[in-house]
Amino acid sequence: MCWVTNPYLIGNGNCDGGSYNTAECEFDGGDCDFSNKYPNCNVEYPWKIRDGRCNGGAYNTIECGFDWGDCEEFNAKYPNCNVEYPSKIRNGYCNGGAYNTIECGFDGGDCEEFNAKYPNCNVEYPSKIRDGRCNGGAYNTIECGFDGGDCDFLNKYPNCTVLYQPAFGDGNCNGGSYNTIDCGFDGGDCEEFNAKYPNCNVEYPWKIRDGSCHGGAYNTAECGFDGGDCEEFNAKYPNCSSPYPSLIGDGDCDNYGSYNTAECGFDGGDCDFLNKYPNCTASYDLSRIGDGNCDGGDYNTAECGFDGGDCGRVPVSSIVGGVAGALLFIAIGNVIWKRKRNTSTMQQEIAGGGGVQAGNARIQGNNQSIADNGDPSPSAPTQNETREQKQHNRRFKILTSILQKKVVENPLKDILALPHETLQSDSSLVTDDDEEAQDGLLKEDIYVHVDKLASWRSSRRLVTDMVDQSET
Repeated sequence: MCWVTNPYLIGNGNCDGGSYNTAECEFDGGDCDFSNKYPNCNVEYPWKIRDGRCNGGAYNTIECGFDWGDCEEFNAKYPNCNVEYPSKIRNGYCNGGAYNTIECGFDGGDCEEFNAKYPNCNVEYPSKIRDGRCNGGAYNTIECGFDGGDCDFLNKYPNCTVLYQPAFGDGNCNGGSYNTIDCGFDGGDCEEFNAKYPNCNVEYPWKIRDGSCHGGAYNTAECGFDGGDCEEFNAKYPNCSSPYPSLIGDGDCDNYGSYNTAECGFDGGDCDFLNKYPNCTASYDLSRIGDGNCDGGDYNTAECGFDGGDCGRVPVSSIVGGVAGALLFIAIGNVIWKRKRNTSTMQQEIAGGGGVQAGNARIQGNNQSIADNGDPSPSAPTQNETREQKQHNRRFKILTSILQKKVVENPLKDILALPHETLQSDSSLVTDDDEEAQDGLLKEDIYVHVDKLASWRSSRRLVTDMVDQSET
């Protein structure tokens, strides 16, 4: 029977000696099998023994059972290869030193191509050859092809101190310290540029004539005004000195620097709205202002020009000055004039001997005409009507007829756009030979009385109510 102080230690992966490593405790649950089998194996990490990978050095010895069997295949293939990490052999990379020897099969074959190209190059890390960076020492030698060519530039331009050498000879002219005699004018990439623009000193010469106008030092005579890319811009804005001309007219208002100035066309028109409505606080989408649709809320305010004009000159909720205002003005004026006319007619008939009865009959007849028509219209003038009264009647009849037809059918903007001839053609109800009333109804009448607001239906109700109150 196994009697130990801490039974949980048995079989925990570590060999615990004493009473644990006994036959009764199955040699610590098997944890001490290796120690018992190889009592003279002294390694730093015993858990590496028999981990499935051949570990070299002290592990791959007879005392440790050749890594307890993990190195048997390796030793059979490379019996005289003594390296610290046998697993690197044939891992796809050429490892130098002891790995790249005949005893180790030239790194299991990984170094065959390298050795064929650089047979006398003996470096610790052959994979650094031609890695894109110039490695000095034994790498930068003729035996190693001057680091596989990575050191050619440094050897050619020893005084060139740029940080990113791969930029040399890439086909693009790089400015600054690249385009200097010490760096071979960017390895030759800047020779054509320097011949064409000898006095053009910019950081990125390849931007010249790339199709976009660049400001600052690029847009100068020395640089051919950006190789011609800025000619159109300079013709349009000759005094604009903004550093990034591409921002002008890009659809966004750049309200800083010299962009929003007269010289730069107020950012090519991008800041027109801001300049026109500096106090507009509509924050959602300013592109909706002036887009032809009336947006309410913060858009329909005086500060935002009533949605840039899309909502008219006043908020839609107001009716003053609109169709209702126009009809109300005409209707009330007509009622007042009609009452004066009836009173005048009655007085004339009484004076002529007709008496009160005749006057009442005439008033009753006029009221009956109003009731028959259903609208306060002066459609039955008396014989005593003056020329001015006739014109007033006809103008009222023409305007209400046009509004009744057009406002229901068309937007008010369309009415304002109607030619004068169309307005007159809609006045066909007037049959009198006197055309002055028709000629007097000019388009200005519509502009004065119609303000693009309420519909004919709501205006008609309002006028009818007001006339009824006036009658009473």
